Amino acid sequence: MSYRIGLICMYCVIFFTSCEDKTQKIYLFRHAEKIQTDSTDNPELTVEGDRQAIKIADILKNEGITALYTTKYKRNLATVQPLINETKAKVYYYEWDNWSAVLDSINKRNDIGVAVCGHGDILLPMIEKFGAVSPQKTIGKNEYKTIYELSISSSQSIVTVNKFK
Repeated sequence: MSYRIGLICMYCVIFFTSCEDKTQKIYLFRHAEKIQTDSTDNPELTVEGDRQAIKIADILKNEGITALYTTKYKRNLATVQPLINETKAKVYYYEWDNWSAVLDSINKRNDIGVAVCGHGDILLPMIEKFGAVSPQKTIGKNEYKTIYELSISSSQSIVTVNKFK
């Protein structure tokens, strides 16, 4: 009899644990500061941009990031490299002009900790597509030191803005 009660209790624990609402964390940030005098569409980072990339990695290294999405632009790759070194996250590449595919991939994979390195004109639409309210109307041309933390559960999506120095 006590064996049956123990089994019933175990099944209840497993059932209710699997029904918990897991909150997914998605960290979106723009690539670090790029060389403005480079007339190509693929400039590298400035020295300050290199420092910003290290700061992003330092901020996010203990956030449980297992998947990282980035474009293949030099500035994005240089921005995420320190974070990859710190977290060993799996890297997924996306095309800048097809960013909605990133969201589909994130939703399908359902990783709990995700980082997305994007571009200034796509981060706010990404936030809105995830169901959160955009925290601002635009991202300034020289605004590089912001991480948008999305907390997504089955009932809500909340964005927190983290500015760093």
